[in-house]
Amino acid sequence: MADRRQSPRVQVPGLRTELGEVMDLSLDGAAVYCKGRLRVVVGQTLPLRFWQDGVLVAIDAQVVRIEPVGLFRHEVALRFPAMSPGERGQLRSMLEAAQLAPVGAQCYLAG
Repeated sequence: MADRRQSPRVQVPGLRTELGEVMDLSLDGAAVYCKGRLRVVVGQTLPLRFWQDGVLVAIDAQVVRIEPVGLFRHEVALRFPAMSPGERGQLRSMLEAAQLAPVGAQCYLAG
């Protein structure tokens, strides 16, 4: 299967959301590892809030794929269909900081 991503993915250790642990993040979307009963469906749009160094980045995300990876465990692919220039700039700054951070740096997603 061809990689359809338009932006490079970045791993951000410790980044979480109500949905689960963020496995990777890009300017176009994210992959989230979810445990427990899944409460989203493909096509659903939901708000995500990223916090880093006291800065809030709030982005609407659309569920594009749900893949079971075990009993009550799923990988959920999200895309960011529309962002303001300010949101995109804040997310870009977060991704750049994650690429420079040592392994184990903490960054949390508040939901």
